[in-house]
Amino acid sequence: MGLATMLGFVISLLTGMVEGAIAFGTAVSDNWSWIGPIVYGIVAALGAYVAVLTVYNENKETGKREIYIAQDGANINQWGVLQYYEKIDSTANAKSMADALLDLYNTKTRTLKLQSVLGDIRVRGGTLLVVTLGLGDINLSSYLMVEQVKHTFNNEQHLMDMKMRGGTFVA
Repeated sequence: MGLATMLGFVISLLTGMVEGAIAFGTAVSDNWSWIGPIVYGIVAALGAYVAVLTVYNENKETGKREIYIAQDGANINQWGVLQYYEKIDSTANAKSMADALLDLYNTKTRTLKLQSVLGDIRVRGGTLLVVTLGLGDINLSSYLMVEQVKHTFNNEQHLMDMKMRGGTFVA
């Protein structure tokens, strides 16, 4: 009898949790028009300021980790410590890699998604393109890096969907 009572309690508790999660999801979905920008702002703030980059390598000979750190004290003071970890296979240029990753991620940026633009088969991830756009709150005229690209060929038409980022494309 005690086991049945406990199982009933656990099922009741889980049912309440699921109902609460559904109600929360419904409330967020119904109010996404004003919740969305807040969530995107928080995500952008967390992702934009990488204050400490740690690149490490497992040294098989010594059994210890070799750690290479790059950091920006000014952004740590402003935003706190946000870390990015990456495991590497070779220690060659590890410090340079940490510094380069810090330069790439330690800036406030926006990503730009372009859909159904005229295609060019030379465009791939990592390509730099000159982009000139009026976006309402800002005018953009700079080089942006293509992070992702999807080429679509349909009825003799070549279109691309691209996700881009750039150091001068600042919010």
